[in-house]
Amino acid sequence: MAEAGEKLRHLVLWPHKPRDFVRLDEDEDGDHFGAFFPSQDKPVAVISMVMRDRTSARFRKFACHPDFQGRGIGTKLLNYLASHCWSMGAKILWCDARLSSSQWYQKRGLVSFGDTFFKESVEYTRMKMDLVNTQAS
Repeated sequence: MAEAGEKLRHLVLWPHKPRDFVRLDEDEDGDHFGAFFPSQDKPVAVISMVMRDRTSARFRKFACHPDFQGRGIGTKLLNYLASHCWSMGAKILWCDARLSSSQWYQKRGLVSFGDTFFKESVEYTRMKMDLVNTQAS
């Protein structure tokens, strides 16, 4: 993952942890997407995706710079990723979402499944998007 994307992940998701905390073993094998503005020399939003099988894709480390939140950038990036995954044959797109962000994801068509759990001291829920019905409409 490019340095600028990793810095953004760190700033938004785990600013009180060492920067290597946001690195994932699967970063080398994943696909990474970003939103950029011509006036910026680095991404304003990033998202990473891994397909472990032909029918589902998992996204991780979705982050939008605080100065650019609330402008629809994250929504557009998530929608782009959903279309990309659909074109690669995925039927389901899923993530581990912070419980504090779950309403944001619900408004964009994801639904919770399974029990909540913790990573460090942050509560999470697993969420998924049905790409068959989302992309077909």
